[in-house]
Amino acid sequence: MADDIEECLPGLIEYVIRRSGGESALRFYGHIVAQAKDKLDSVTVRRAVIYETQGGNLVSQLCLTQDYGNQFAEKCLAQVFVTLEEAIAWFESGRLKSELVRQLAGPKPEFIK
Repeated sequence: MADDIEECLPGLIEYVIRRSGGESALRFYGHIVAQAKDKLDSVTVRRAVIYETQGGNLVSQLCLTQDYGNQFAEKCLAQVFVTLEEAIAWFESGRLKSELVRQLAGPKPEFIK
């Protein structure tokens, strides 16, 4: 099967979001809309990101990373959504979700051509 070829618009980045549990990775051009992370303990970090794709979809990603120095483990979940409300609702209530909402509540930049 051939890869889908799509031209990337200026200012966007190609992302490949790997997902745990045998789910296929998500590949898209886009940008980060909001992101937050918190440290659970000395080796564990949680990271939440919402991306907007070139096509206007939203991707919510939650990763749990454990770094023991000589060993590194990461588990990531990600899902594609049509609306920002759905993308935010996918995250569980807590510090990460609150930070994402705080970032998204601010004034939106005006797009100029």
